[in-house]
Amino acid sequence: MATRFLTATIAGIAASLVLLGSASESSAQLARSNASSGVEPQSPVGTVLGSATLWAVINANGTVARSDGANTATTRKIPGFNGSYEVIFYRNVTGCVYTASIGNAGAGNPLHGSIVVAARAGNALGVFVETRTASTGALVDRPFHLFVNC
Repeated sequence: MATRFLTATIAGIAASLVLLGSASESSAQLARSNASSGVEPQSPVGTVLGSATLWAVINANGTVARSDGANTATTRKIPGFNGSYEVIFYRNVTGCVYTASIGNAGAGNPLHGSIVVAARAGNALGVFVETRTASTGALVDRPFHLFVNC
C-alpha cells in the first residue's frame, strides 16, 4: 500500500514538472517571437515602455555644463526672463518624470532657492525649469541639476 502511494505521488510530481517545463518553454518562445517582431509594448500615454535616464547640469547662464541626452545647441536660458530655462533633449520626454535641484556644476554650494519643472509647452523634447530666490521667491538665475526618467 505504501509503495503504491509513493509511486502515485512520484508520478504526479513528474507530470507536474513536465507541464511546468512546457509552460516555461511556451513563455520563452512567446517572448522571443515578440522581441523579434519589432512590436514594442506601449505605456498609457503611448510612449514605448523601457526606461531612459536623461540628465543635465545647467549653469546659471543657461549653458550645459555636462549631460547625458541634452541638446547643448538648443538648451538655453529664456531671453528676457530671469530664472527661466528650457532644457531640450534628443528624444520625446512627454509623459516622463522630471526632477531638479539647485546645484553648481562644480564644487561648492550655490545660493539657496527653489526650483520647479514642467513639460515644455509646444516642444515634446523639452523641459521648462524655473528658479527663484529662497527669501522673496523672485525669479533669479541659478545653476541646477535636472533628471528625467522615461
